[in-house]
Amino acid sequence: MIKLRQKKFRLSGLTLFSLLSLVMLFLASCDEDNTVEGDPRLFIEGPTGALPETSATYDLQADIGGTTSWTVEGPAQILSSTTSTAEIQFLSVGDVTITATNGGLSGTYSVIVSSVEAAVESSMNFGKAKNGATDTLFLSFSAPLASAPTVVMNGLNAADTSAFFRGDMDSAISPFVSGATLSSAASYKGSNMEYFAIFTGGTGNGQAEAIVKSATLSESYGGGTIENVYLLIQEVDNVAPIGSISFSQSAANDSTVVTITAQFNEAVRAESNFIFIDISYADGSGVAVKDTLWATADAAVWALDYTVNGESDEDPSTNLNVSVSEVVDMAGNVPTVLDDASLIIDNIAPIAAGTATDSNPGTQVVTVMTSGEWLILKSGTEAPATLAEFGAGGSGNSTLVLDAGTYDVYFIEVDAAGNVSDIVTQTGFVVAAP
Repeated sequence: MIKLRQKKFRLSGLTLFSLLSLVMLFLASCDEDNTVEGDPRLFIEGPTGALPETSATYDLQADIGGTTSWTVEGPAQILSSTTSTAEIQFLSVGDVTITATNGGLSGTYSVIVSSVEAAVESSMNFGKAKNGATDTLFLSFSAPLASAPTVVMNGLNAADTSAFFRGDMDSAISPFVSGATLSSAASYKGSNMEYFAIFTGGTGNGQAEAIVKSATLSESYGGGTIENVYLLIQEVDNVAPIGSISFSQSAANDSTVVTITAQFNEAVRAESNFIFIDISYADGSGVAVKDTLWATADAAVWALDYTVNGESDEDPSTNLNVSVSEVVDMAGNVPTVLDDASLIIDNIAPIAAGTATDSNPGTQVVTVMTSGEWLILKSGTEAPATLAEFGAGGSGNSTLVLDAGTYDVYFIEVDAAGNVSDIVTQTGFVVAAP
């Protein structure tokens, strides 16, 4: 009988560790989105996909010493590189292979440069135009175009029989044109991604639409095309806005800060650069100024915080007259209703008056009659000197119950302009005991 001798191999700990390390390094080099080839010690890390005209940085997973050089194949170029990294720029759609070489070792990495999906977005300068006025339609494409796009208004051709953005209840509505026109698209500031067209408003009122009939991306971005994409563009608006001017208070005195507000029934803008406000005093006591209104969060509301200046010695009560000019709605229509407004400037302090009576002696019920504020203190208590001290009292006609005794009653008044009267005192007011 023949016996076969079985040789037993024993792996040292160091050898086992080395093999496991190589296995782990190999597994790490296997990316599900990419195939890494070459020596596993030159394992390259970085994005496996890219778009044209973008760049990315690629790194070696480990520094193995020596000098590493980088090369690329396909539509890409190396912008910069070091021993361990390389910045790659991708030029157009296609497959790119990145290679790192160190002595006799090399590692490769594959990157797919994908095409860009053709798309367009639109925006307008004002979004509205009146008859004969112009506005700008801006078109922004997802990538550079091979040539200028073809853009027309919906409704200019006989085949355009319905509005694309029609209401659900009126599917047969015709495209709005009514004399409006749209120029051919031209490059915006030399860009082959940004284009513009000039819209001119017509008669009537309605929402215009545009059609991007065709646009083709450049071949380096995949050559994708757009056909018959509908866009909501300018609204034709020939209805004039209506506005009014108001003040934050009904009257004011010198140095008061008053908010002057111009409010309209729709969004408005400056006709040229600014919406102007003219402020003057009827008696010439203050300084006439021409200032500008500022937009608020609501484009239909414009305001200015104005500090009242100056007062007349001869006539301290006068009118602040305000007018607003060079304002139009977003289509360029001038308001048909925007009356001037006036605010009373009053620097005359009111005169306080009032009485307190023990209306039914023995019941301790007290009646106070005044149009201003009042304060009742026990006789001998320090008298108030400021308006703030009247916060401990009350205002207007009042009825209250007091302990029997002798009191001093104080009255003060503040008018609508903020002028404060002198303090008037009713001393020795007696509340009879039961």
